[in-house]
Amino acid sequence: MNLVNRSDEIKDVIDNVFAEFSKRENLIPKALRRVLKDRGLNLSERELNVLVAALTNPTPGIITLDLDPPSALGGTKSEMSATLELVVSDVVNLLPKLVQELQDSVANAVPEALKAAAGVICQEMLEREKEHSSHLKDQHIKRTEEALRLWGKAIEALDLLRHLVLEWGSEAYTLRTGTFSRGCTAYALQRLIYRAYEIAGEIVTLARNGYADGALARWRSLHEVCVIAMFLAQRSEKCAEMYLAHHKIEELKIIEVGREKNTDGSRVSSNSYWSGLRITKRELSKKFGLNFSKDYGWASIELGRAKTTFKDIEEIVGLDTLRQGYQRANGVVHGGALAALTRVSLGMGGTVRDDTPPAYGCETPISYSASTLSMVVAELCLESDDLDSLTMSLVVHNHAKKVWDEIELGRKALSMGALRMKSIERRKVNRKVLVKRNRRMASS
Repeated sequence: MNLVNRSDEIKDVIDNVFAEFSKRENLIPKALRRVLKDRGLNLSERELNVLVAALTNPTPGIITLDLDPPSALGGTKSEMSATLELVVSDVVNLLPKLVQELQDSVANAVPEALKAAAGVICQEMLEREKEHSSHLKDQHIKRTEEALRLWGKAIEALDLLRHLVLEWGSEAYTLRTGTFSRGCTAYALQRLIYRAYEIAGEIVTLARNGYADGALARWRSLHEVCVIAMFLAQRSEKCAEMYLAHHKIEELKIIEVGREKNTDGSRVSSNSYWSGLRITKRELSKKFGLNFSKDYGWASIELGRAKTTFKDIEEIVGLDTLRQGYQRANGVVHGGALAALTRVSLGMGGTVRDDTPPAYGCETPISYSASTLSMVVAELCLESDDLDSLTMSLVVHNHAKKVWDEIELGRKALSMGALRMKSIERRKVNRKVLVKRNRRMASS
């Protein structure tokens, strides 16, 4: 069903009605009847037709009226001429008003027409609901099957990897050794690891269903979470304390945007709650420093800087090695032109095509996710002397390698499939050439 065509049909109907009404042969009789009625002139049908013909197709500069006195226009020719002049003047003055009335009526009718058309289309869609649902379900199944065919094993390996990371994080938090021996730091890391686990699960779900760009967008969040975790692990206990306290600053900023735009109707952002957050902000800024209330203010205080960006933190922890992937993911998240015109499945410089399976790009966020999870665990284990924790770190790293190995196998299969298709196409071309040659030889 092409809804665009339906809306075009409605527009065409309205335009045709307006054009038809605006024709001189249609507009003048309407104006003339109104003028005659206003002046109390009761013309016979014959007189009216003669007058309409005279006004619709006049001789340039002259209106010839084929009527003899007496008539409804007057008892003598001079009276008829004077009345006719008044009628013509009234018609000329009335025509712009009639056109405006038409425009107003059309403007009022359009919403109603669109509403009626929408009702018809909705009814048609409801009648074909099963057909539509079946088609959409088939498309989704094909998309999922293609993703699992290419990257199924890599996706399952990543799913297990995130569970291993969560298990390691829970064990590390319980043991409280190394980085996890510091109270605020341990709590912050625990929450970040759990957040990473949830995001990785979203990436797995998206990849399983062939949503490569969606999975890459979620990897961006996973990358940010792990960068912050690695930074906190390298810094002081005060840094983790400031990080945890900064959630009040972030919450206040969100509420104030809503209040500024008058779009915040939540109960928690009442005046008393809002005022309490503002007081907390002043107290925290007094405790930690004026820069604390800025974005990444907790990191700025820790680093002794006036301003800190995520890129700064990324470089400090050494995860800027994934900066190119992060930039590509930014485009997906923020609606950049690159994301609108191409897909991660095509690689840089690729041209978007409707027949390119979305699943072809799922290996990119899968690979990035395995790298990010492996690196964050390795970093958080640097200060640990617990053998179980260190062993689990090696298990995580080895399993991340399994993810990469499965991706490589999928890429090889994809490459072989592409070569096979090219070979088939080449044989088809050669066969056509051979058939043509044989026909030429037979005809000669």
